Amino acid sequence: LDACPTEVIRCFIIDLFTWMSAYQYELTGKAAEWAVKKQKTHGSVSAGAMIHLDTITNHK
Repeated sequence: LDACPTEVIRCFIIDLFTWMSAYQYELTGKAAEWAVKKQKTHGSVSAGAMIHLDTITNHK
């Protein structure tokens, strides 16, 4: 761990938690990618993002 900067580890963990959050909402593929991209700074996927995604997918 000494060879890897703390900031890199922190960023990796935040990305990991965001992806885990997307999978907890049972998102896969492009939907998971979209949610993670939109919620990148939050560290998790919000319920609001899920409502927005649901609205988009139901209108197509």
